[in-house]
Amino acid sequence: MVEVNLDEDFYEAFRKLLEALRSYNKEIVVIGGLANALYEYHDLGKKSPLDTIATKDLDVLVSKKVTVIDEKIVKKLEEEGFKIEPVAANDKIITKFRYEDSNFEIEFLCPKYGADPLRGKDQMVTEVQEGLTAQPLRYLDLALFNTWSVSSELIPSLAGMNLDIQIPSAGAYLIQKFIIRNDVNRIRYNQKDAFYTYELLLKFTDNLQSVAESVCEVELFNLKKENYKKVKNFRRDFAEYYGSKNAEGIQKVFKEVKQRGIKGINDEDIAYLFDEFIALIPFQEN
Repeated sequence: MVEVNLDEDFYEAFRKLLEALRSYNKEIVVIGGLANALYEYHDLGKKSPLDTIATKDLDVLVSKKVTVIDEKIVKKLEEEGFKIEPVAANDKIITKFRYEDSNFEIEFLCPKYGADPLRGKDQMVTEVQEGLTAQPLRYLDLALFNTWSVSSELIPSLAGMNLDIQIPSAGAYLIQKFIIRNDVNRIRYNQKDAFYTYELLLKFTDNLQSVAESVCEVELFNLKKENYKKVKNFRRDFAEYYGSKNAEGIQKVFKEVKQRGIKGINDEDIAYLFDEFIALIPFQEN
């Protein structure tokens, strides 16, 4: 999880991506670190008091099958200067793209449901469109079907594109990031993930009620569509993880704050914000 500053070079590559996939705009959701960075441009958000950063790998979420609209996604990206950099995953290939000679990389992801019937074990990749493979991950349907949008016109480096960029709703982002925290491939990122959660809440300090309502919408989606147990237990587990100054999640955030050299924020400040949010999503025993 390599982080980069959102400078003009980054936005140039991001603009190229959006332009290449303009006809697919309603089919893609920008997730991961860049989504977190974009929340400050949402109508309910505000600029973070922390430095705006994102990961150099831009994750694009799509459904498991993407219908060709005019041209294939692979061809559109190549026409805009993206180079295919295939990555082996067992006997399959993950399609990654790099913009020219930059360190801006794109990887496509899709929701994961069950096991791969052809292999009898977890899926490593799936072909979502001819020539385009994506990595399936659990719980990404929460983000795919619970989205907010950010106008490109509110982002100075993207002004003039006239696009509504789809990102996960704040509730989908919080829940999905939290419930995967103990997955084998995520444990080493727990501290950063806790910090990103704090950063997101900072962007919505004036509208925490809207974030709480977004959580409710994702929970309702889960009840109707998926019934994931981890989502059903989200409120209880989130309150336990972040519910006091000495809670594990608060201390992880504070440790990351100190490691980043951020001054003027202590664990009491962090706990106060989480307490304020947790009060809006009370847990009730059945």
